[in-house]
Amino acid sequence: MSKENEKADITLNNFFEEKPSSKEIERAEKSLISTMETVMPPKIFYTSLMNTPLGTIWFAATEKGLIAIEYDLSEQEFIAWLGKKIKARFINEEENLKPISEKIVKYLSGEIRELDLDIDFTIISPFQKEVLLATKAVPRGQTSTYGEIAKIIGKPKAFQAVGQALRYNPIPIALPCHRVIASDGSLGGYAGEMDSERKRKLLALEGAMLF
Repeated sequence: MSKENEKADITLNNFFEEKPSSKEIERAEKSLISTMETVMPPKIFYTSLMNTPLGTIWFAATEKGLIAIEYDLSEQEFIAWLGKKIKARFINEEENLKPISEKIVKYLSGEIRELDLDIDFTIISPFQKEVLLATKAVPRGQTSTYGEIAKIIGKPKAFQAVGQALRYNPIPIALPCHRVIASDGSLGGYAGEMDSERKRKLLALEGAMLF
C-alpha cells in the first residue's frame, strides 16, 4: 500500500470513528427531510365535518389553500376521488385544518356572511378556473345563469361547457357554483344532481329569492 493510500485510509477511519454532535445530527436530519420533500409527492391534509346542514362534508387543503370539498363519501371514497385528480400524500389532520373547519361551520350557521378562504387551483383547468372565478363574483343572495356566466367570460356560446365546469367543481361552497341556475329560473344541477336539496338550502341560507 502506498503512503498516499495509507494516509487516506487513516483519514477515513478517523472520520467514521468520530461521533457527530447533536447539532450535526440535527442538521443532517433536516437536510435529509428537505431533500425527501423535493422528490416526494406533496402533502394534502384532509378531514371531515359531520352532521352539517348539508350532510357530511369532507375537505382537503394544501399549503396554498383549500383544494377539495365533497359530500357524503366515506374516507376511503374521498381519498380515492381526490387521488384520481392529484398524486399526493394524504394525511388525516383535523387540528391542522381547524381554521377552515371553523369558517365552514360559521358560514353554514349564518354566523358569517362570506366564506373567505385561500384556494389551491391545482386540480382545476384554466377554463374551469375562469368559470368558477366568475361564479365567485356573483354576490351573496343573488343568482346568475349559465348563459350569463358564459357571456361574462367572453364565450357567450359556451353555456353548456359552463354547466359542465360547474358540475365538476371540486370546491363547492367556497367556489359558489350553487349561485348559478337555469335561465327559466329552475335550480339546474348541483354536484351532479338535478333539483338538489343542498343547492336549495345554500341559496336559502344566503337569502336568494327562488321561484
